[in-house]
Amino acid sequence: SHNDLTRPPEEECQILEEERLISLVFGLLKQRKLNFFEIYGEEITITAKNIIKQCIVNEVSQTEEIDKDVVKLADQVRMLNFLQWFELLKNIFSNFIVFLKRIK
Repeated sequence: SHNDLTRPPEEECQILEEERLISLVFGLLKQRKLNFFEIYGEEITITAKNIIKQCIVNEVSQTEEIDKDVVKLADQVRMLNFLQWFELLKNIFSNFIVFLKRIK
């Protein structure tokens, strides 16, 4: 469900409404209503983008060398050095691992 996907990555990885979700999916499959795959795919895409953006915001906010007069997040990201970029990627990948476990 939407709530399972959007929980903070620090929370435990178990699915909160697993039984309900399984029965719902099987019911939709029996009725041949497959548009839920498209809807769920859109939710996954939105959540993935939000994970990336939140990781970027966290990294930029913790970096002292960034010029605070630069307003656009994309411009602030370009100011990161290699080690900061590497740390950002590690955070994104670790959050994605949690996210993928929730999707599974």
